[in-house]
Amino acid sequence: MSLLPSPPIDPPDDESAELLAVASRVAAQAGADEQVEAFVGRSSYTTVKVHAAEVESFTAATTAGIGVRVVRDHRQGFAWAGSLDDDVVADALAEARDNAAFAEPDEWVGLAEPDGVAPVPFDAFDPAVAALPAERKIELALELERMVRAGDPRITGVRVASFSDSTGRFAVATSTGIAGAGRGAWCSMGVLALAADGDETYTGNGSTVGFGPDELDLDEAAADAVLRATRLFGARAVPSQRLAVLLEPRLAASVVGLLGGTLTGERVLKGRSPFADRVGDAIASPALTLVDAPTRSTARVWPAGATCSSPMACSRASSTTARAAVAPGCRAPALRSAASRPRPASAARPWPWPPGRAPTTSSSPVSTPASTCSR
Repeated sequence: MSLLPSPPIDPPDDESAELLAVASRVAAQAGADEQVEAFVGRSSYTTVKVHAAEVESFTAATTAGIGVRVVRDHRQGFAWAGSLDDDVVADALAEARDNAAFAEPDEWVGLAEPDGVAPVPFDAFDPAVAALPAERKIELALELERMVRAGDPRITGVRVASFSDSTGRFAVATSTGIAGAGRGAWCSMGVLALAADGDETYTGNGSTVGFGPDELDLDEAAADAVLRATRLFGARAVPSQRLAVLLEPRLAASVVGLLGGTLTGERVLKGRSPFADRVGDAIASPALTLVDAPTRSTARVWPAGATCSSPMACSRASSTTARAAVAPGCRAPALRSAASRPRPASAARPWPWPPGRAPTTSSSPVSTPASTCSR
């Protein structure tokens, strides 16, 4: 049985400590010939949708669960359970062990180990998110719909205006000595506008996100939806030609975001990154700046007017010239070093990532660049 050290950072509250205790108990059950990792999370969320000045739906729920990973003989097995009852947790551990026996061996499989580097404290949790009354959430969604309809005479309707929020806590513990817990909260609003002019009809969406209700900007969301719904009226095709293209922030974020997937530790370690052998080479325009600042929730370093849809997309300092920054011949110790740092809570998507996009945490010395920050 492996003995777990004390967490490098004290859990931020009693609920996080409770989750850490569950994860630690599971990890401590690792046998002499295996490694065990447990991830425990609990979250609550609310979603309000309005249409035509009426509430279309109101959803509120709380979920909890545990994920277990077991590594034995270079094989790993996973299991997940949607309950934290003792018997369910025990079954999840047994199921992960059973699944590991049927997995294909992989020489690179293994859990991260502590590297002695002090983790950066990070607590993006605003109690105001959970304290916001349901009535106020509905009022905000209705107000956003009203603002969009009044934004331009060509706006003929709003398909949906919504308010969403979530609070979450998580804990992770491994038999190799990693243990930590955290929490997070976020809220967001979105709206889809419909506009018509003659025989042309377009839609446009706007959104606003924040770590707390005070960070929501309804004016920005409404104006963006109106602009996107109306700006293509009268547009025409241009002849085929070779031109420099200026990408808007959302599209630029998506394009550069594709690059981030090639910089993960796994890609480098397995020789699947096109930048592994280009350390020090310029790989983009000197005008491009990638900012890595996952823990700077209140002291962002982006230029005025910048927008960022993934504040924890990366983990290192920025550079003024984009260069390949993946360590050549990246080895397991480097992977363990980065992976051992506790990550902000992500069990319930408590950050303003775009809908449908999950957070990407990397095991590389340099992880995904903050390519979603642009303008």
